[in-house]
Amino acid sequence: MKKKLLIINKTQFGYHTDTYYYCLYLRDEFEIQYICLDKGMNRNAIEGVKVIYIPSVCNYFTRGLQFLVEIIKLINKEKFNIIFIDYFLGASILAIFTKKIKTVLDIRTGSIAISKWKRLRQNWVLRCERHFFKNVSVISESVGKTLNLHKTSNILPLGAVQISNKQKTFNKLKLLYVGTFNNRNIEITIEAVAKFVDEVSSNISYQIVGYGSEMEIALLQKFIIKYNLKGIVSYEGRIKIEDLIAYFDNNNIGVTFIPITNYFTHQPPTKLFEYALSGMVNIATKTEYNKKLITKVNGVLCSDNSNGFYSALCEIHRNLKNYNSTHIKNSLASYNWDQIVREKLIPILKSI
Repeated sequence: MKKKLLIINKTQFGYHTDTYYYCLYLRDEFEIQYICLDKGMNRNAIEGVKVIYIPSVCNYFTRGLQFLVEIIKLINKEKFNIIFIDYFLGASILAIFTKKIKTVLDIRTGSIAISKWKRLRQNWVLRCERHFFKNVSVISESVGKTLNLHKTSNILPLGAVQISNKQKTFNKLKLLYVGTFNNRNIEITIEAVAKFVDEVSSNISYQIVGYGSEMEIALLQKFIIKYNLKGIVSYEGRIKIEDLIAYFDNNNIGVTFIPITNYFTHQPPTKLFEYALSGMVNIATKTEYNKKLITKVNGVLCSDNSNGFYSALCEIHRNLKNYNSTHIKNSLASYNWDQIVREKLIPILKSI
């Protein structure tokens, strides 16, 4: 008989890459329930995974309290063998109700707030909450060191899947950005594309897929209009995971644009792996983590400003026909979710 596993995540099911693939590759091993907030987005489904949606009310405090109450009700109702919690503020309250259940607190990131004092406060709270759990996993050793968790936590690395199986051709620069706009300054990349079109070549396209605040989305659209890039740059909105295939099929360059800051520099970027495993060249900013992964085979590193991104476009343009999809895929082949779940996550869940 399969053991019963509860995964707790505030993010609506299917919109947090890591836990989506945990469910996909754990469902043969465990009977899985996933509890999350209903953010009103399209609902994803995986056969064998029961998703429980909690209405997301407007008030932040009320929403958090309601989420905790519904989790506690579920824990008291069901006899779970293991509980896996994707860290959120207030998660330590659940430790009171999970004392007799094997529980893992998973930490994917430290604070990425722009304010130094806000980051210090949020990271301090995270470290305090961590002490309520016996078993903790963290995304990388470098993030663990930043949060002073590396000596007491299991490493559960970031992974990816091969979203596109299509062999890429490299006769045109076809850029794709997928992800959040929060503190990412994606408008900088649009500015660089405009300069490239004016000074080098108009043989380029750029699709931007993702989500952010109304202000961030408006800024992207403003830059597209400002630089007269309609027909070259397009904002596609937020796309479900299963609908991303067409975008990864149709483009050959992935944009991994992360500001080079002390709070981002050690953070593994999900999309960098997904671009590479799909045979796409990466344009990636020179964060400490990206520098470990990007080579001449799979991409180009750049500064986190318009001139840096423009220079990367020029370099790829010069070497475009030298890239090979198969070689790019092979360069990061070990970073796939199937392997990480089998070799890292399952052993963690079985050892607690």
